[in-house]
Amino acid sequence: MSFKIFSLKAKYLEVNIIIPSLVNSLGCIPNPPIPNQLREPFLTVPIPGIRTNINRMTQLINIILDLFFVLALNWGVFGVAFATIIAQAVSAIVCMIYAYNKVEYFRLTREQLQLNPRIILDSIKIGVPISLQNSMIAVSCMALQGVVNTFGETFMAGYTIVCKIEQIIQQPFSSLGTALTTYSGQNMGAAKKDRVKKGFCQATIMVLIYSVCLIPIAYLFGQQII
Repeated sequence: MSFKIFSLKAKYLEVNIIIPSLVNSLGCIPNPPIPNQLREPFLTVPIPGIRTNINRMTQLINIILDLFFVLALNWGVFGVAFATIIAQAVSAIVCMIYAYNKVEYFRLTREQLQLNPRIILDSIKIGVPISLQNSMIAVSCMALQGVVNTFGETFMAGYTIVCKIEQIIQQPFSSLGTALTTYSGQNMGAAKKDRVKKGFCQATIMVLIYSVCLIPIAYLFGQQII
């Protein structure tokens, strides 16, 4: 009985990571990466807590549907994947409605919807390298997961746990990078390049301090954390 529970948990953890990553990286319908694209502008809009609230709502819906599909309907792995798709779709709809009603620059006019070749070219120059980088990361993660799956469910569960811990450790770096991106974009638009350089230096110092504090903890208590 305990082995069956552990097996189900291993599959649950695996799909909970693979499905969102795979779908978001491929941009599949019905779960495109619309919520992330719509939440990003809220970083520069003075609406306190909207990004956090939408994230919380999405996670809560995902958890409730996971429990309902797996425990009540006994859908197993498919239920976990389907719950993720529904949660992301609801998040996308909420983001679009909120953005249109509350944020003025989302209300585009007919003139603003006309194609601008210069903007399209600039977007391609910036977007193509980023998309190639993200695609390589997504493909490599899927390849690595495929290799891990060959070692069995116990190994898969251990790998998933380590990935979760890594996500927690990497979160400050990722959040700081996102904040610095927004900060740099605002200051570049305001032609204040000196502030961009200053912000980069300050962020680098914060990353170094965090890394120095974290390395001893990882080495001394790594086994206990896992």
